[in-house]
Amino acid sequence: MFSIVCLGSGPMLKHCMRASMCYSMARPQPKLDANHTKGRFNSCVAVVTGGASGINRACVSRFLNDGASVAFLDIDQDSGKQLESELKGEGLDAAYYHVDVSNRDACSKAAVDIADKHGGSINYVINGAACFIFKGMDASTSDWEKTLNVNVVGYANMVQACHPYMKKAEPGCRAVVNIASITGHVPKRNRWTYDASKGAVLQLTRCMALDLAKNGIRVNSVSPAVINTPSC
Repeated sequence: MFSIVCLGSGPMLKHCMRASMCYSMARPQPKLDANHTKGRFNSCVAVVTGGASGINRACVSRFLNDGASVAFLDIDQDSGKQLESELKGEGLDAAYYHVDVSNRDACSKAAVDIADKHGGSINYVINGAACFIFKGMDASTSDWEKTLNVNVVGYANMVQACHPYMKKAEPGCRAVVNIASITGHVPKRNRWTYDASKGAVLQLTRCMALDLAKNGIRVNSVSPAVINTPSC
């Protein structure tokens, strides 16, 4: 429900009344169930970082359900290999890459390999790999470096690595989604490292959106609340 306040009369008042009626009308819920979306990403290639667990693993599953070929990256080699085995056992087109996203060379190498195996292009990048270090006044230099290198620089590394291949993808099928956090908007006590990193993700997303728009690549972020995900 929306509340619209309009001061004045005449055409402006009529316009506001029409807007109020429009927004107050019941809207049908979008059909987002797994069966309805099957096939929408056919022939597309998606890259998901941190894909072996949590919300990122759910992204991997949904992309596969919807027809995409998925390459997922994770520093947890055991979980990554196990998930890859499970997905391939179901006949799904999924490949695991053991990558630390804070390492730019490793990101670049993975992007080259992914693109080479899928006709030279990449459609979608989901940046979700994260380091969960919650420190405030007690944060060490190492705490800051590890958190920012994974949660912020890692996002930039992956987009920079995939960008040349995203430009080759079909127009209209190119996008980046950065997983931020509600704590990037509303901070909590004693969480300087993590909350600051997620605030940086929000601004990085805006910067990426401005620069990648010329290549027809959309960039957005989502800010979930608490997700049960293993710590780095």
